[in-house]
Amino acid sequence: MGGGILIPPSWLLGTLLALVYAALFKFLLPERTRSVFLCAALAVVGFFVGNAVAGWLGLAALRLGELNLLAASFGALFALAIANLWRA
Repeated sequence: MGGGILIPPSWLLGTLLALVYAALFKFLLPERTRSVFLCAALAVVGFFVGNAVAGWLGLAALRLGELNLLAASFGALFALAIANLWRA
């Protein structure tokens, strides 16, 4: 095969889940949130920060490979909630 850059599957899954969270958040609160691009960026950053914090603390609840789904999802939703409160 070629010498291309390989992206770990957990990063792809994490990004897709974070984008789904951002889309749902924007759909449920359309007038209270900022742009969809800001929601998507915050959700992705929050997702991976939550995953990193869970790894640093040694939490292993609801893991899928390298991805700690519970903590990462909490991180994404926390970032979106902060953005929503910041907007108010």
